[in-house]
Amino acid sequence: MAKLSFCKYLVGFVFILSFCLTTFSSVEAVTTPTTSFVTAKKISVRTKASTSAKVLGTLKQGTRVAVYTKTKSGWAKIKYKNKSAYVPNKSLQTSFLMNKSKIYIYKEDGLVKTFKYKKRDKGWDLWNGSYGEEMVFKETVGGLLQVYGGAYSENVALLKYPLKTGKSWDNWIEAYKYRVKITSTTKTVKTPAGTFKNCVEVKDGSYVSYFAPNVGFVKGIEKGKVHSQLIKLKKR
Repeated sequence: MAKLSFCKYLVGFVFILSFCLTTFSSVEAVTTPTTSFVTAKKISVRTKASTSAKVLGTLKQGTRVAVYTKTKSGWAKIKYKNKSAYVPNKSLQTSFLMNKSKIYIYKEDGLVKTFKYKKRDKGWDLWNGSYGEEMVFKETVGGLLQVYGGAYSENVALLKYPLKTGKSWDNWIEAYKYRVKITSTTKTVKTPAGTFKNCVEVKDGSYVSYFAPNVGFVKGIEKGKVHSQLIKLKKR
């Protein structure tokens, strides 16, 4: 297998960095709500964590919501029309898109690079780097995608949803095919930017990538050595 690491994808043939389930076993308060999106075609929003509770409305597939708590019985507490409400957690997927309100600073092989959100175009998020790089991402019910060429149709799947340890898939970059596999969804990863819990670990040959919920890519390890990592995350 050729050694194409996570940080070696291309956008317009310019070298770029690539980025990137929170599991609760009981009711757990979230200091900062996490962003998730609806995976079912349509779900009911209820006043209480029960299928017999009053229905306040519905949410369509792809709708993003802020999750404040998750219960042991399988419900997620959200805000709906400025009121507390509940939806079934099984119909939600935690987002792994980069946070648009943050500035990402990475260090790769000694080189420090800064990335800022630019705009959304045709459903894709565009990010600009300090060295002229451009990153393009999109998150769907099927997974987290990244453009690697000059057209949106040329993309690879960084993650495949629903996340599950052992899940694998093939990515193509032009005529080159390589195998990607999820080896964990519960890793705790430390970088100079902080400690990230419930990270997804993805392996591509000798390269290992880590993605944090609501943050994206946080660390890449090649042959046992840190190749790139998030060193700072700050507000815009």
